[in-house]
Amino acid sequence: MKSRKGRILFSAACLLVLWQLLASWIGYSFILPPPLQVMGMMLDLLGQRVFYEALLATVARSILALILAFVSAALLAWLSWKKQVFADLFAPLFMIMRSVPNISYILLILYWFSRDISSVLISFLILFPIIYQNLLEAWRDIDREYLNVLRIYPRSIGFVFFHVYLPLLRPAITASLCTGIAMAFKVGVMSEILGQVSFGVGRQMQLARLNFDLGLVMAWTGWIIIVLAVCDRLMKRAVRWLCMNRQEG
Repeated sequence: MKSRKGRILFSAACLLVLWQLLASWIGYSFILPPPLQVMGMMLDLLGQRVFYEALLATVARSILALILAFVSAALLAWLSWKKQVFADLFAPLFMIMRSVPNISYILLILYWFSRDISSVLISFLILFPIIYQNLLEAWRDIDREYLNVLRIYPRSIGFVFFHVYLPLLRPAITASLCTGIAMAFKVGVMSEILGQVSFGVGRQMQLARLNFDLGLVMAWTGWIIIVLAVCDRLMKRAVRWLCMNRQEG
């Protein structure tokens, strides 16, 4: 298979076949339900109002956490790049934030804050240092020749940002957003399960687990994978469009 899409489809088909063979070998659907059963449950969820309420709640929390983390990290990364004194001041904070285990964040935030806002705060604290480090390294990797040219031929701040910095930072921005939404979603679902929020995918997965319905847990997991794949594609296209549109303008 020469096309990238063909290779991806082939790999996915192999995984489904392996899943089916393993489920048939085990022989008990309550231990490992077959793929067709899980897909049927995924389709059944589309006809339930709770599916859309839960998915909307989790997606909203994840996107809010990502926006807060990205904007804050981008600002501090820029300050650290402009002035080394800021990088030195922020270094201990980010070292501590990167060292704290994720489960510690979850337990502490759930102890201190309400369960509905905890998911956003936990995702923010985990994403913030990762995005900061990615963007700071991207700023530092900018070739000094570009900066020297800008000093000789100064342009407006808007022109420099959209026509010079944004294209150079595009890989780091794309990676930060795509990695960030995936991590925010996964951490958010985990905190929803532990915090027992009123609405959310994590809440529905916890209820399915309490009912020993592994098939439903896997159905929700399947929808998480699909939503994250769509978000990944949309964010890549959004960043690409922003860079190209601003450059043409």
